[in-house]
Amino acid sequence: MRANVEVLVVSESGQPIGQILVTAQGPLYRAGRSDNQGKVSLTGLTPGTYRLRAEGEGVVTLEKELVLKGGPPVSVDFALAAA
Repeated sequence: MRANVEVLVVSESGQPIGQILVTAQGPLYRAGRSDNQGKVSLTGLTPGTYRLRAEGEGVVTLEKELVLKGGPPVSVDFALAAA
């Protein structure tokens, strides 16, 4: 069973940040850039443990670990500090 991850990237003050590269590294690799609303979808991931990373110009890179089991989409929020 495949899983999808819905990511929201915001500043520390809660404002959406676009053009942030979000990657998922684990049993599979997926990458995408956040849109102007700070959203990015990583789709078709197999169950397992993933390292999610959000990085971009002018922000401090942040990583999170996520265990996917399949089923409904999983939401992950990144609140990034200015670099």
